[in-house]
This record gives sequence, C-alpha cells and structure tokens, in this order.
Amino acid sequence: MHRRIAISFVALAFVTAAQSDNLKCYMCTSLSDKGCGSELTTDLQPNLQPEECTGTKMREWQLKIKQHKILNLTTWFFDMDEGLQDYRNFPNMNMACSKMTLHILKQDVTIRTCQTAKTESIDPCKTIEGKLENNQHIEMNKCDLCLTDACNNATFISPYILYILLSFLGSFVHVAFYRLA
Repeated sequence: MHRRIAISFVALAFVTAAQSDNLKCYMCTSLSDKGCGSELTTDLQPNLQPEECTGTKMREWQLKIKQHKILNLTTWFFDMDEGLQDYRNFPNMNMACSKMTLHILKQDVTIRTCQTAKTESIDPCKTIEGKLENNQHIEMNKCDLCLTDACNNATFISPYILYILLSFLGSFVHVAFYRLA
C-alpha cells in the first residue's frame, strides 16, 4: 500500500516537473480571433491556446496583426519588443502577459499578447500610453500585466494546478481500485 502511494507521488512529481521555463500567454485580438473579446471564449475558437512568450512568437504575432487593416495602426507601439526577436540573448528578461482594451477608429478592441514585464525603470503600459498621447485614432482604455501562465484570460485556472488535481484524483481512484481487488 505504501509503495503505491509513493509511486503516485513520484508520478505527481514528474507531471509538475514537465513544464516549460517560458511564460505562456494568449496572443490574439478581438478583431482577428472570434473568441478573443473582452471575455476569452475558446469555445468559439478551440485552437486559441496560450503560446510561449519568446521573441520569435512575439514577432510572428506582430506580423499577423500587420495584415489586418485596423490592427496595422497598432503595430508601431509594440516596437519596444523589437529587441526581443532573439530572446536567447536575454535569458534573464522577465516577461508578462498583457490584456489591453483599446478604442480604435470608433471600435472597442481587445488585444492579448506577451510583453516585457514591468520593472523599476520600465512600465510597458505607461510606455504605450505615452506613445498614444497625441494619437487621435487610438485610445487605451485599459492595460493589465500579469506574470503567470495564461493569466491574460478573463477566467483562469492554471494548467499546472489542473495537472496536480488530476494526479491526486488518479491516486485516489488507484487506491480505491486497489482496495476492491
């Protein structure tokens, strides 16, 4: 019996250890992705999943939004991330997930993406707000940064917490079947 419990805890350790070092964030906009409105709904777009925050992924996302007529107006204020194209050169760079609500050409637009984390000297939200100060077409209503996986979702349950709960559930089921056998 004790051996089976020990095996369950070892399995739990493997499940929780198999995680990426990179932060994972939703990277979408309400104009280009159906489920990316003020409330994120993956039911409308099942392939909308958190992506690793790497310079390459951020650059791909910027190229994607440049294709959209209205979103193309926003790409210039993400220029502060240009230096992150080769993220390997910045191993200690802290990343954050961001959720911004903008008013662009009389439309409310939600943007979820990766961003550099707030530091003592840099606040990405204030930097973007400063860049938008004299812009007549774009107004930022809200900008939030968070530091855990998929936290730029309106409703959030960490996948790692889910793995831990499933592991415990599996352990209890295993013990229950062991007693019945």
